[in-house]
Amino acid sequence: MAPLTTRSIFFDLDNTLFDHYHSLRCAVSAVQNNCPGLAGIQTQELVDQYNKALQKAYDSYLDKEMTYEETESQKVKLFFGALGLPEPTLEDIKDFRAIYKPVYRANRRATPGSVETLARLRENGYQTAIITNGQVEDQSAKAKAIGIHHLVDRIITSEEAGYRKPDIRIFQYAMEQLGASPNTTYMIGDSANSDIRGALDTQLTAILYSPMSRDSTKLLFGQEVSVISHMGQLLSQLGIATRNFHPQFELTSGRLVVQGIGIDIVTEPRHCLSVSQDTVRLLTEKMGLVLVAISTKRYIAAMSYLEHMIRAIAEASTPINAEDIIISFPAQGYAVGGLVRPESRVMARDHSICGEYVQLTLDVMLEQQSVLHEVTILLQSHCDYLMKDYPRMAIRQLRSAMLIMAKEAGVERDTVIAGEQIDE
Repeated sequence: MAPLTTRSIFFDLDNTLFDHYHSLRCAVSAVQNNCPGLAGIQTQELVDQYNKALQKAYDSYLDKEMTYEETESQKVKLFFGALGLPEPTLEDIKDFRAIYKPVYRANRRATPGSVETLARLRENGYQTAIITNGQVEDQSAKAKAIGIHHLVDRIITSEEAGYRKPDIRIFQYAMEQLGASPNTTYMIGDSANSDIRGALDTQLTAILYSPMSRDSTKLLFGQEVSVISHMGQLLSQLGIATRNFHPQFELTSGRLVVQGIGIDIVTEPRHCLSVSQDTVRLLTEKMGLVLVAISTKRYIAAMSYLEHMIRAIAEASTPINAEDIIISFPAQGYAVGGLVRPESRVMARDHSICGEYVQLTLDVMLEQQSVLHEVTILLQSHCDYLMKDYPRMAIRQLRSAMLIMAKEAGVERDTVIAGEQIDE
């Protein structure tokens, strides 16, 4: 047994940390595209019916009415039956699974905000565990596939515990494994019956995860339960502060003092971004150099730094093909030097990194102040988009900054920054 801890959080897996619905829709769409008999049916209807068939077959497995292997064919039989189609042959089932399974697995991903939230929880000293109905091997593989296995302390399945949610004994087993206390333990899940009822019966603090909900609370089983629609909201529920940067400007004796520009980002792979600590260090350094270059009217140098930033983000972005980004401007590639790198503060953690300029003092002429102000706001905006996992939007902010530099340098007509929808 682990030593007693004051902070423990249990999560459901399917449809809470794992975006089952996304994988399901991708897989069912692939089946529909390869099965003429399903062509005339709305994709959403197929998704809903297969999800019901899946849940029914899985419940039969959990109730020990069939083996896990038998659920594979049962899902397809129930699906065909719900659609009014003839019962599938063994060959039909084999063909269906041959299409469905690889597509489902290839499209597994975490729900929005889950990776960041788990990383921040670990960095703030929380113990975390997954409590899920199912097989150890299957659910562990799923957690690894979506990049969260190493971010939780334990994965506890109904197969291991011998009980399924909402039975309080699986929650009690989980608490024993982590050395958790009911009055300092949370349970987050999407199922009111399995997750919330079970947690409340075990005297845990329950939080309902409901992406479509607009409510902050909901009355369930006679108790007021908190509701979150995005996993990132859990951090504020727990009082864990996340960094927000708001650049401030002060002009003193011909010097512009810029405060509060930076980035605090999780370095675990997410939906669109997988930034390393080295990449964040590079972006932080280049942001400062861009502003120094502007203050000395070295606009082409500023453009070169911005190009480096764009390409670094593109390389770290899953949906963007870095080779398709076209950047061209006069004197591109010339050596950049002679600028003093401003001092930044970088704090590296196990799963995240923060890079910021607490105070950046620049010698500026009056006509440069508005340009510096505008570019600083764009640089911070690019950081904000990266923290939200929106790399393409981040690159668009840098593109806008480059075009401002091109105009100041008088090379706007000879500058091209396009490709991968960054110019839209």
